[in-house]
Amino acid sequence: MTEKELKGLNRRELLELLIMQSKKIDRLQAELDEKNKKLESRDLELKESGSIAEASIRINNVFMDAQKAAEQYLENIHNLHSDTEQECKKLREDTEAECKRIKQQAQMEADQYLEKTIKMIDSGLAEFNEGLRHLADTSFNMDRIKNLVHGDDNETE
Repeated sequence: MTEKELKGLNRRELLELLIMQSKKIDRLQAELDEKNKKLESRDLELKESGSIAEASIRINNVFMDAQKAAEQYLENIHNLHSDTEQECKKLREDTEAECKRIKQQAQMEADQYLEKTIKMIDSGLAEFNEGLRHLADTSFNMDRIKNLVHGDDNETE
């Protein structure tokens, strides 16, 4: 409505117009309030989804850190296992070398002992044989002496 048309209205028409405008304002205010509530709800949802997204990112970071820590732990375990395995291998090789050395030394000592024992047995056997010869000679000489003393005539030279 133009200004000229408004001036041509009486009081009652103006009042009706005012009431209609007031109702329209109330209706629009209600719509505005409703739209504002929806907007606030959307803002809250956006904030919450932002918070959820941030929380999700933080959780992902925590999981990534935990994954890295687990991988590092497993790598350390693997390295320790590898180091222990190498140390065990070296100890085994050292032990085998020491056992071989001890065995060789024991064999050498046993061979020396056996050689000494054989020499002692040979020496003892030689002495025993010498004693037997001496005994046999003595026995033979004793028999001759007996025969000479008793006058055994069977003996001839």
